[in-house]
Amino acid sequence: MVQASDPYVKGAPPSREGARVTELIVHGVGGAPPTDLLDDFHPERVSGDRHAGFYRPKEPPERDGLDPEQYPREAFAWGGLTSGDSSRALWFLLLPFALMNASGWMHPPGPDSERPYAARSKIVLRLLAALGTVMAVVMFAHLAMDLVGYQCGWRYEACRDTHWWLSWLDGGFFVDHPARVIAAASLVPLGGLTLFWGAGWLSVTRFEEYVVRGKPQPELSRDPDLPLDHNSFWRGAKPVRRLRRLHFQLGVATTAVTLATTAALLTAAGWSLWVHLAVWGSAALVIGLLGLIAHPSSTVSAAHAVQDGALRLWAWVAAWALYALAVGVSIWGIAARDREDSTPRLDGLIPVETLLTGTQVLVGFVLFLWLWRRGTRGSFLRLGPFVAQLLGWFMLISLWAGSGIRLADWFGDGVADTSRFWFSQEATCAMGEFCYPIWFEDAAVAFAGVLIVGALLVAWTLRPWARVDTSLLEADFKPSADNPTPPGLDPPRPWDEGDEARARSIAKLYAHSRLATKADGVMTGVLVIGVAAFLVISPIQAGGWRFWSWLVTGSGWLVAFVPIGVVLLVRIALRNPSARRGIGGVFDVLTFFPRRTHPFAPPCYGERAVPQLAWRLGWLAEDDRGVVVRAHSQGTALTAATLLADGTQRERVALMTYGSPLVMLYQRHFPAYFGAIVARTAAGFTSERSWVHLHAHTDVLGCRLEPESNLVVQHRVLDPHRWDPTQDGDPAPSPLAHSTYHTHPDADAWAHHLMLRLAGDPTTEPPVRDDPNDTCDDRPAPPPSTSAEPPTGAGV
Repeated sequence: MVQASDPYVKGAPPSREGARVTELIVHGVGGAPPTDLLDDFHPERVSGDRHAGFYRPKEPPERDGLDPEQYPREAFAWGGLTSGDSSRALWFLLLPFALMNASGWMHPPGPDSERPYAARSKIVLRLLAALGTVMAVVMFAHLAMDLVGYQCGWRYEACRDTHWWLSWLDGGFFVDHPARVIAAASLVPLGGLTLFWGAGWLSVTRFEEYVVRGKPQPELSRDPDLPLDHNSFWRGAKPVRRLRRLHFQLGVATTAVTLATTAALLTAAGWSLWVHLAVWGSAALVIGLLGLIAHPSSTVSAAHAVQDGALRLWAWVAAWALYALAVGVSIWGIAARDREDSTPRLDGLIPVETLLTGTQVLVGFVLFLWLWRRGTRGSFLRLGPFVAQLLGWFMLISLWAGSGIRLADWFGDGVADTSRFWFSQEATCAMGEFCYPIWFEDAAVAFAGVLIVGALLVAWTLRPWARVDTSLLEADFKPSADNPTPPGLDPPRPWDEGDEARARSIAKLYAHSRLATKADGVMTGVLVIGVAAFLVISPIQAGGWRFWSWLVTGSGWLVAFVPIGVVLLVRIALRNPSARRGIGGVFDVLTFFPRRTHPFAPPCYGERAVPQLAWRLGWLAEDDRGVVVRAHSQGTALTAATLLADGTQRERVALMTYGSPLVMLYQRHFPAYFGAIVARTAAGFTSERSWVHLHAHTDVLGCRLEPESNLVVQHRVLDPHRWDPTQDGDPAPSPLAHSTYHTHPDADAWAHHLMLRLAGDPTTEPPVRDDPNDTCDDRPAPPPSTSAEPPTGAGV
């Protein structure tokens, strides 16, 4: 359990003594180091640890005429929670589970009278996430039990002899006993399941149980649908622990039913009762565990009698007992067999995979219809949770199909088995061929089509020959009678050809920033087309028509590069800090919410960062001191969640945001929790002009927070901040885009104004300039939300 105990680290200078207003910088995605945030080579950590801590310059410089003792600068560096060390790069392997978990928070909002709708949506999403765990276990089981254990390790002696790591299967206990080989191979899916469970267990103390020593902790809630501003929202250790336990038991039961179903076709008559008991008992346990996972009580924070009582023990006992029974039947209940007369692949895997696929399609179709009927028309929310789940499935299936095809080719002559769906169809592979299901080819072609179409769409939208509109840029910088020089800039000079070319280059950033709002629709269309193609392709191939060989070969190699690419990416990230930060940037969004939909997702850093930031803000704002929070990108989501969850000392806090995804990303895709987020956050401030938001036309996410709102001071910054170089011979300033707002002169000017204002200086004036182009009307408005109403009486 991580505890925030001392206000500062031993040996560090005092953090609050003599200070009037503290400037606290919260970075965004990618984990900017404190050296960059504070412009100091040797900052000192005054609170926290190396994963998430607060830093100050060792020798604070004089800046903007402010005494550094009275107006200190501090940085909250939380990037270690997502991209701090090389081991975090391995989290990329859990990306399918991260997508499934994120989908659980994407359902559309509803008024209090329709709360059952949100609960039902979560039930379906948790059920799909649980089926994702089943799919992963069956994937491991298929590759280990069939391709490696049965076909290479037992049936084909030449394959076993050429792979030394399978030599232990030659002779002794395993001779002429394929079921014993299969039982040994069933330890592989259990090993993978244990790794998932262990990774989640090790992360509990670092991420999920952050407790402030000496501060009363909120009561654990029994409400499964907590709003973002509930004080128990970020206390997810108990529900995540409960879900992780249920998913692990589900994986053990799935392994048992897979092994027992395979053994049922090989067992002797005297053991038929026991093997059927193992099959039907495991299947019943799987169904029961799916029901427990889908039940609303599985995600409540407080202890629940049904989930945490005797049923927990009985579920453990039943899962392991059924698995032990399946192993016993496989070892002692199946007679010796001749390799020459054995089937070319394991028949028992086909019904398990067929039932799994059918269940996923059925539940996914229910979710699709539910969202289509209840979702906001014309928005991503109509299919958002479905698409996130679908993308996670596609990643798992591509890993499964690509690994299976390449593994079969590595062992020898890999051939697709055209039989499918049930027991009655015999395998069509000849002796000496390594069989894999034909749906591997279906998935390969469908997924390859998704990759190719997606890549073509991205290339088309970013095409270099596209016409760009430079009118907005010219209105800011090109000299004309209607374009006066902005305050603080030199009079513009006439443009030459070099200026025109530079304007077109910068204007492309304007166009690309507006493509972000269309990406979700494009991704939805591509994924839906991919699923439709898979559902159409599979029965066509089942009817006898086969793909062209070159298409199957090319698709197989392309899909095989998905797992290979993951491995290469992880290897690069293990050695390259910038690559680790890039992986952290992906997970900054996907791992913001607690793991209450899929417990095997990467850890939720919000459960650590939000309480830690809330504690620090409250400590800095004590004794009538002030805090100006400068939050960038993902840091604005952390700050908004902190201010909503802990509203103390708000009269002494001012907020400046830039590059904020609150509206374009979070309110758009997570409206049930971030609906009307600007109004709800601004309502806690006791005075006007306590929240300043900076945005630029070149920023993908940094548009106005709400086009019609007067709750926040909205200020568009020029990007680049000036057209000509500061001095002759220097290069012209480059556009900042989304990454480096903190270097913009307007950001420092606004921070200076807010600090003096909190200090009680009545003479400070906001650095506002007339801006006729301060508009974002060309971007679609976020979907409406009923979760909160804008407060009255607040404004600029």
